[in-house]
Formats: sequence, C-alpha cells, structure tokens
Amino acid sequence: MDNDSYVSKDINMSLEDEDKKDERNITGQEKIEAIHSKILDEMIPKVGMEFKSEDEAYNFYNAYAYKTGKYRITDFIAQHTHVTSTPSKSHLHRSQRKLTFVQAAEIDIADSSGIAPKASLELMAKRVGGYENLGFIRDDYKNYLKTKKTIQMKVGETGGVLEYLQSMQLEDPYFFYAIQVDQDDLISNIFWADAKMMIAYSHFGDVVSFDTTYRKNQSGRPFAMFLGVNHHKQTTIFGAALLYNESAETFIWLFDTFVKAMSGKKPKTILTDQDPAMAKALTSQWPETCHRLCIWHLYQNAVKHLSGVFAKFREFAKDFSSCIYDYEEEQEFFLAWNAMLEKYDLKDNDWLIRMFDLRKKWALVYGRETFCADMTTTQWSESMNNVIKNYVSYQHNLLRFFEHFQRLIEDRRYEELKADFKETQMICSCRKFEFTGILCSHALKVLSSKDIKKIPIQYILKRWTKSAKLGNSEFVFANTINEDLKVSLERRYKDLCRLQTQVATKAAETEETYKIARTALAKILDDVDAYLKDNNIGKSISKIVETTTIPSASEKIKGIKNKKRVRGKSTRSRNALERVRKKKNVALGEPSQQQSHASEIADNDVSSNFNSQDLLNLPFNIVPGYHGDQHAFVEEKKKNMNLVWSSCNARRTRKGDSVLPPYDR
Repeated sequence: MDNDSYVSKDINMSLEDEDKKDERNITGQEKIEAIHSKILDEMIPKVGMEFKSEDEAYNFYNAYAYKTGKYRITDFIAQHTHVTSTPSKSHLHRSQRKLTFVQAAEIDIADSSGIAPKASLELMAKRVGGYENLGFIRDDYKNYLKTKKTIQMKVGETGGVLEYLQSMQLEDPYFFYAIQVDQDDLISNIFWADAKMMIAYSHFGDVVSFDTTYRKNQSGRPFAMFLGVNHHKQTTIFGAALLYNESAETFIWLFDTFVKAMSGKKPKTILTDQDPAMAKALTSQWPETCHRLCIWHLYQNAVKHLSGVFAKFREFAKDFSSCIYDYEEEQEFFLAWNAMLEKYDLKDNDWLIRMFDLRKKWALVYGRETFCADMTTTQWSESMNNVIKNYVSYQHNLLRFFEHFQRLIEDRRYEELKADFKETQMICSCRKFEFTGILCSHALKVLSSKDIKKIPIQYILKRWTKSAKLGNSEFVFANTINEDLKVSLERRYKDLCRLQTQVATKAAETEETYKIARTALAKILDDVDAYLKDNNIGKSISKIVETTTIPSASEKIKGIKNKKRVRGKSTRSRNALERVRKKKNVALGEPSQQQSHASEIADNDVSSNFNSQDLLNLPFNIVPGYHGDQHAFVEEKKKNMNLVWSSCNARRTRKGDSVLPPYDR
C-alpha cells in the first residue's frame, strides 16, 4: 500500500472488542469469535482470498475494521523499506501538505484584490519564515484557484453573474440591478447601481456625462457609465451597464432603467457623443433634459470628415474653434460661420451642413445659459475609461469583470474620502499643529472669527490629554446574524492578525517582553491545537468551496446572449489634426541648450521691473559662458546678455507682457 496514506505493512493489526470485556477472563480467540458473530461471513477476511488490486484489498479490510472496532498497534518495526528524505524536504511530500481554511481565505482576498499568485505566495511565505513553513507549495495554490474556476464553470457565466448581483444586494439592501432578456430568454443588457451611487446622484446628478467603450470584457460588450462631477471636481460614478449593442431600443431601456433606479429624477443636462441612437433615445425618454454634444468628439469627427482641410490650411482649426467658443451673440456666430465656409470653400460640405443644423447642441453661444458644471466634453468619461484599464481586461469573463470593476469603485470613493478629509483640515503656514500637535494662535483666531467656541475634536490629540494612557486599541466586532462561514472566518483572521502585530511590535523592544510574549503565544498555540483536536476540527480544504445553484427566480433564463467580437488595432491611429500639429512642431524646431537656459531665466522673472543691473550682479560662476577670470568675463557677459534679452523678450511677447529694455553696457 501507499506508505504516504496507509499504515505500513509491517504494522500488525488486532481488533478490540467494542464491549471491552476483561482480557484476563477471556482468551484472544474467544474475543475474535465474539466479534465475528456480529458481522456477515463474507465480510470476514480468510486465507486464500484474492483481490484485483491493492486498493480493493485495502478497502475490504478497512470495511472489516469499521464493523469490528478499532485498530490497535501490537508491533512496530522502525526500519524503512524505502528511501527517506531529509527534514528540509519533508514539506514537499503530499502527506505533509495541507491548505488550511485561513490560508484559503487569504488566497481569496489576494485573488479578489488583483494580486498575482506569485506575489501573494511570496508574501505568505515571508510572513511564516520561508516556504518550508508554509504548509503547501505553489502547485497547491494554483490547484485551489483552478478548483474555484471549475465550480464557477459548472454554475455557468449566467449563474455566476446573477449570484454576484444577488450577493451584492444582500450586502447592500438598496443595491439596484436590472436585467433585460430577449425573446429566447437570454440576457442582453445589465444595469446596476449601489446605494452610494444613488446618494451621489441626488447631490451631483444635475449634469451627467454618458459614454460607451469597448474591449473591457471577454465578450466584447459595450460598457456604459453614467458619470458626474462632485464638489472636489472629481469624477463620480452614478451607474454602470453592460449592453448587447448600441441600438436606440437598448438606450431607451437603459435610460428608463436609470431613472427608475434614481427614484424618477432626471438630469438637467447630459453630454454625449454624436451617436444618433443616443440622441433618438434621449429625445424620446428625456425630452426636458438639455442634450449637449461633446466638443472633443466634435473635433474628432471634424478631423475625420475634413482631414484634407486640416492638412491643407493650418488656420482652419483656429477658425473652427472660434465658432464653437468665442461668440456671445447669435448674429456674430452666423457671420463667423459663413465667413469660414467662404474662406475655405466649404459651403457644399454635407457634414458641416448637418453640424449647422445641430448647432444648438454644441455652439457655446446657445449653451451659455445652461448649467454644465464646467463640463463641455465627455472627457470625464474618456478619462475614466482610461482608468478602467488598470482594473479590468478584455480577457476577463463577465464575473471577473464585475468583481474588478468593484475595486475601481472602492478606490474612487477612497480618493473622495481623502479629499473630504483634506477639506476639513485647518492648515496654517506656521505648521505648529503639524509640528507640536497643538493649534496655533492663528488657527484659534480663525475659529473665533467664525464664532466657533469649542475646538473641533480632530484637533485635540489624545496624547496631550489626561486620558492619554487610558483604554486600548482593541476593536470588538459586533455579532452578526446568519453570517456566512467564510466571511466570519476572514473577519476573525483579520482581527487576530491585527492583535498579533501589536503584540509583536511591543514585545520585540526588550528581551524580557520578548520572552513573555513568546511563552504566552506558545501556550496559546498549544491550547488551540488541543481544542481543535478534542473537537475533531480539521476539515479538508475541499469542503471550503461550496457548490452554488442558480436561484429559482431566474430559472427561465437560459444564458447570456453571445456577441461576435470585432477585432481591431489595439493602438489608436493618429488623425489628420494631430499629424498637422506634429509637422508644425517639427518645422518650428527644438530650442538650443543656451536658449533653454535663457528661457529658464525668463521663466524665473516674476518682477515687471526687471532690469539689466540684476544680471550684472550675478556671481561669475553661475553666468553661462564664463570660463575664465574677471577680465574675460566682461566679453563673455556681453555675448550672453544679448542672448538672454532676446529670449526674455520673445517669451514676454508671447505672454502679452511689456518688452524689456535692451542691454546697453
């Protein structure tokens, strides 16, 4: 038999009667006959019995032992019949490897946080002092993740997504999600928003930026977000959706669902690109909302339809921009637009004719009275789409996409939390509070001027109060009802890690405290092992992962409607406008090293009364071009000062400042 799994062949086994008769009164043969009388004859081992395999023989004898009683070792031979390994390699044997509940919970946390298995395994190994003390190897780590993925595959992508959404609803009772299915009961569109998104929309939902993007998931579905700007001018997310396509019917369902999730509140202004399906849906469902077109997308479409004009006429971009931004009266806008068409012979251009019909959606002369929260483009959406790349990949399936998108939501909210905290801080240039922990007189004067008679609690450090040494840093978790087994295990694990870190930090300061802590921890470990052994707690890791089922409410759903992916280039090609700008920069040329140094001096000039005497007083060793004594410096100075004045005046002319007087020495 396998010496890693079963008892050695050299160990002689005997049976103990479960009635535990006195061995002094009966013989061994009588004891065996008493046991055999209680079981079937075909289950009793007999000399001459044959088995097809060693496993079959072991299973037969194991069943016999189960019926008769317990194993008892009567003889043990210490000599090994196989090659033994050194103690340093014993942890590699399968019988010595085991993934515990706590380690599995830590692997789940690392995987959900986007940490690579290699980095997570290294961290766990360093924490326990090496791979040999870890209790498992890298293959066990990978097998555990594969087991999770296999179970998810059995549930199916549809079941996994539905279970994720429903688990989010259990954590957040106000979590809202909606699913649209087609005539074949296949999921086509999904929208979701949690309670914090709804609260953010109630505060900042007067202006919304809406856009879609691709290549964010394995199925190639369009991903849409409703975005806004908070009071810190940070991007905030109001809701998200995975769509099957970008048809008008899809957007109508999405806009209706969004309003339903937000308790019927519609935005005052919405910014989108020039998608006709979006425009149709907005006109139909949100007629009272002001629909503005993204200026950035307008420029991109102009470059696409007027690439030859941009390449031929360098001033066209400036004239086109003036029509968008510079005019405050409608008549002025008309005159400038017609002049531009006349100047570049574009009166018959179909795209410009269509854009003129939509002028009230993009020309600022028609939008100055509409509140837009300083948003004229969907660049907030474009910026967020770029941020998403750090969290999700087109290689992720839908379930992984949902999990990692939640990481993005949490990080954005943490950034808002930091901005809120920074806003509440009282900062004085003297930095006394940062240095001593006590507010300065300047800050107290500000509080007094605002009629605040009590110092805010955040500016009273506990270390300066009478109760500085009172209390401890323990945090008692509230009891939870019907808490999931894995969730409670992860919670206990985090709490114990926090406590042991505090103990290790304080106890390591002296040898005496180290001995106290080590003795106490060793006793705790023995007590824990004894308790686990007495209560027979030591389940295999295979029982950690529970099988999941699709809720009965969604039994009619057969799956997610597959969409054919459209593959394209992963890098964006340069448009005509960008190529023109690049040629212009090359034509202007790069500044020389001396000109760059002169520009630095011009940039550092913050006084409008700068005169030539200021540079005359500079030390010799910091004036460019000086490499000799004082007499040679005079000639070098004349040469370099003329270069400096030329660069300064060029820079000041571009800024609209007055020109400096010439160097006359």
